Amino acid sequence: MDKENKKYSIYIDDNNIIELDKAVQGKTVKLTDSGFSITIYVDASNSRIVTKDYQVSDYKALVDKLDYICKKNKLTKLFFKAKAPDWIPLLSYGFILEGVIKNFFNGQDAYSLAKYYSSERRYSKLTEQEDEIIKGIIEKGASEIDTDLEADYKLRKADKNDIEQLVKLYDQVFETYPTPITDKNYVSEAMDDNVLFMIIEHDGKIISAASADIDKNNKNAEMTDCATNPAYRGKGLMSALICALEQEMLKNNINCLYTIARAKSFGMNAVFFKHGYTYTGRLINNCDISGQFEDMNIWTKSLSKELIEN
Repeated sequence: MDKENKKYSIYIDDNNIIELDKAVQGKTVKLTDSGFSITIYVDASNSRIVTKDYQVSDYKALVDKLDYICKKNKLTKLFFKAKAPDWIPLLSYGFILEGVIKNFFNGQDAYSLAKYYSSERRYSKLTEQEDEIIKGIIEKGASEIDTDLEADYKLRKADKNDIEQLVKLYDQVFETYPTPITDKNYVSEAMDDNVLFMIIEHDGKIISAASADIDKNNKNAEMTDCATNPAYRGKGLMSALICALEQEMLKNNINCLYTIARAKSFGMNAVFFKHGYTYTGRLINNCDISGQFEDMNIWTKSLSKELIEN
């Protein structure tokens, strides 16, 4: 793979090659065999495969296929969200358990498994530092949530008229990002595909944003794409956005929320802890963000009707 021009040829098998360009960076592929059916996201820009919905009766056949794709294309991580009956058998095929997403599969837990194809990617140099961050956040305790904004700040849902400003904000905040969030077409397609963006404006300019990537079939949503203009940090803007997104998820009958937060960011992890999310694991060298692979912490939360009253 040529990382410079972001042009990829991905082998699914010897007779099936998919082409990826800079704007796409990845592609969803459905794989079927007599022993399994699985949907994967070939995420070339992050050198990994992410599994989605699957059924399996033959673990070896499934893993052999995924191994082939990773090794043939020199991808270095396989990220597998497994159901309760499957995660233990998969350990025998080289997977390790990195965390749990509570209630991910329509009320059933998802077990975040990883398989690595390079020793460099498998091991983190920041484990002790990142453990201390979690310890410090929990020992400090959750502070009171204040979602009141100053009078000249406006919080609302984003629409397609906001795309140009949204991508400018993300381009300002992130040197690189796991998804092509600075591409206008990508953001437009995301809005069409059950991703809800919430924004805060000041003087007509978007200064903070976050989104919920909704999986209606499994009744879960990933809280993601959190960014605040550096000049406006420390004002509680992200807390206001998270609360607003949670209210929208309740209206959509979503009962599992989760986020994948940068493990070395005290602030973002503290925000989710304050909002009642539980730390449930760490994904090692999971994605390319701000110019390098970073560890990401899993935080999960089960929504309840009580939030409507608060």
